[in-house]
Amino acid sequence: MWENLLSSQPLCFNLFGELHYDMEAATPCFKRLFPDRIGRVTAIKFEYSPGRGDAQYTGDKSAFDVFVEYERDGRSGFIGIEVKYAESLREEQPKRSAEIFAKHKARYEHLTEAYGVFAPNVVDVLRRPPMSQIWRDHLLSIALLHHADRKYDEGCFVFLFPSLNKQCQEGVNEYAKYLASHDENVSGFCPRHLEQFIHTVADHYNTDWSNELRSRYLG
Repeated sequence: MWENLLSSQPLCFNLFGELHYDMEAATPCFKRLFPDRIGRVTAIKFEYSPGRGDAQYTGDKSAFDVFVEYERDGRSGFIGIEVKYAESLREEQPKRSAEIFAKHKARYEHLTEAYGVFAPNVVDVLRRPPMSQIWRDHLLSIALLHHADRKYDEGCFVFLFPSLNKQCQEGVNEYAKYLASHDENVSGFCPRHLEQFIHTVADHYNTDWSNELRSRYLG
């Protein structure tokens, strides 16, 4: 974190850290961002995985940067968030990524093909940049939603990035082509722009830190 303050890790804490301690503040923010989902936010966690390395999920140690739990009309739900800022979607270690895919290929294929989220025969396309990272995190949300000991009634995956990050936007646009439906309630894939989140938090939580947050990241 200290080596690169423009990376996504500090952004996660800067944007969601205060809300982690205050569900009464978090709830109206997320209600505005996801009005059809949120009744009450119950928890915000960081670098969260339901089971790192657990083959019942994806087995590959993937985790969400931010994980939001909520309740609505007696139902429990989650929002798993992957945060990007200045990063691209290229793979830093392509050989390592290929090894991970080979090791978990069967599980990836099952999660991609079993639940009607994706178009047919797309695994070999999605496993490659710029879509591979989006895909693996999306699969983690699908695995969590369909786990045998199902804890949540509903859930979705949010890919959060600045609108001016063209590489992320291009990756999202390309990824959407391989979904079976563009209805977020069906796909569980919810790309969002960072600006919307920051403005929403700052508007609902008018304090020094929220104003500094908007100034730092939006100018």
